[in-house]
Amino acid sequence: MSENNDNISLDEMMRNLKRGEVKKKAVDIESGERVVRSDGSEAIKVRTKKRRSVQPKEEAEQKSAKRKIILIVSVISLLLLSMIAYSVFLGYYNGSKFKSDMHQSVVSISGANAEIGTLDVGATTSSLSKIQLTWNDEGSVLKEFNLSTLVADWGVLDMVSGGLGNSTIGILDADLKVELSDSFSNLNTSNERPFDYPFSLYQCSLLNIDFGGSPHWGFENGSVSYRPNNEESGNFKGQFSIDRGDFKIPVFGEFKVRNGLIELGQQQAKVYLGLESEEYGGKINIDGVSGYVRNSSVDFKTNIKDYVLKGLLEPKYRRFFHGHVESGEGMFKMNIGDLDGFEMSSELIMRDVRLTDFPFIRTLADLVVEGHYANPALSDKLSMTLRSSKKRTEFVDIDFKQEDFMWLKGDLSINELNLVNGELKLGIPVTFLSGKNGKLLRSVFADDDGEFIWTTVKISGDLSVPKDDFSQQVNKFTIKSDEQIFDDLLNR
Repeated sequence: MSENNDNISLDEMMRNLKRGEVKKKAVDIESGERVVRSDGSEAIKVRTKKRRSVQPKEEAEQKSAKRKIILIVSVISLLLLSMIAYSVFLGYYNGSKFKSDMHQSVVSISGANAEIGTLDVGATTSSLSKIQLTWNDEGSVLKEFNLSTLVADWGVLDMVSGGLGNSTIGILDADLKVELSDSFSNLNTSNERPFDYPFSLYQCSLLNIDFGGSPHWGFENGSVSYRPNNEESGNFKGQFSIDRGDFKIPVFGEFKVRNGLIELGQQQAKVYLGLESEEYGGKINIDGVSGYVRNSSVDFKTNIKDYVLKGLLEPKYRRFFHGHVESGEGMFKMNIGDLDGFEMSSELIMRDVRLTDFPFIRTLADLVVEGHYANPALSDKLSMTLRSSKKRTEFVDIDFKQEDFMWLKGDLSINELNLVNGELKLGIPVTFLSGKNGKLLRSVFADDDGEFIWTTVKISGDLSVPKDDFSQQVNKFTIKSDEQIFDDLLNR
């Protein structure tokens, strides 16, 4: 290396130094900016790289914080706008304009004159102090309908969101007044409703219905719900469900409603009622149709369970039979306004029947074992058909059989003049022929089926003093027996 340096001339060394200086300047120029000083000299201004002060992780956190701030500001802004909008809607729905629209809608739907009380619309619930409806049309069955303290699970939020269709209205109490009309009056209703509110369920805690002041019909203390039928093609406009109530109906009397279902149609209603009598401890279910106006038909099927027989009879008709009805299938018919034209029939299965006030019972008690028929009671299952109307009460197809005691079959009727008419076949055990008055019994009870001996007894007279021909039959054969004894004495 030294040997090479010794061979380089002085001029060559100077040229090499200059070339190195030039390269250095070139490097300096590339890495900086050439500037001219105020004194005319030149210099290179080097661009230095700045050190990174924010790391990628910290930068991501800063961006996330910014997004959270933006989100919070947006939410607060949305809440403020919502509160403003809610205040506007709340003011509207509690204002006179909305109440006026509601009033007009009630009038359009009901066809009545309407008075609406204080309205209070909240966020999710609303309340109305009262609605009073009055129908002035003389032909209308509906007269007045007063409802108080109405509360709906519906409010401003439901109205805005369109969630009105599944809402429920609760009604504290309501009083409905109806009157008998000669013709069906179409209510003056309209489809023009400024505010349409198709509530799906109406529930009333206490409903009373006044049937024109009638002493025969009445409904009080009812818990009722109503579901409207929104199908235009449907024959029935709505359905009432009854959870409880006190119901009074002609002929049968007063009952507690256990359950019920009523579907309203244009000209008639489908009716099902499960009734329970506190007085007679039994149940009657009625199922059928009923019209609305005078002379329209009421046609019910009846089902009777565990009922006291006298509860199905007028007091004056109770003197002959007393007992307990296990079951009964039948019908009840009448025309509205014509209570005297009612008809009722029921095929009864009975037990624990007692026979009273039949004269033939007293005569029979004197013929057989002492005290055996003094107060006859039949505990086996027995049957008969009860038919009642204003003009006549009939006990038909009587079939009362008590093994080893008595068998009674036949018909008995009482007309509107309280005249009794009937024919009963009386059977007693054939074993009595070997006891007291056996020969006489054989003469009176001429028919013998091997188990019972039979005779026919005719019932007649006034209900207050009924009579029969059984004692005459006994006396006839008794007289013949005495004559035979006299003849025997003469022949001696």
